[in-house]
Amino acid sequence: MLQLVVVIAGLFLGAYLLQGYIVLLVVLFFIIRSLLVRTTKKNFLRLQLDLPTSKIRSMAMGLVEIEGSTSMLEPVISRIGKKECIGYRYTVEKISKDSEGRNQYSIIKEETVCNNFLLSDDTGSVEVHAKGLSLYG
Repeated sequence: MLQLVVVIAGLFLGAYLLQGYIVLLVVLFFIIRSLLVRTTKKNFLRLQLDLPTSKIRSMAMGLVEIEGSTSMLEPVISRIGKKECIGYRYTVEKISKDSEGRNQYSIIKEETVCNNFLLSDDTGSVEVHAKGLSLYG
């Protein structure tokens, strides 16, 4: 955060010295844009907080949050352990050290596989289509 403040202060000073109001406007545009852009994960987490959990029988059309027990329709074999499961997320990360000796992680390979499954509660069950499903955890 301190680095961002220093960069912004330097840009203001440079814009003042060069009378480059256009440069200042462009820089401010990109800074404001980067602060306002939401990622898919942020959107999901925000929506999850706003949605009330409902029972399967009383689900409405559209976006809903439901919870219950899962059942496999067609199993997936996991990459590690070769076990049957509904889905998995496989990530390979590279660990490196920065100039200050702290660990930095970068993703080398990432794979998400999930098949359709049944979600059941005490009021009924529903088939969840996994196409486009994101796994968070």
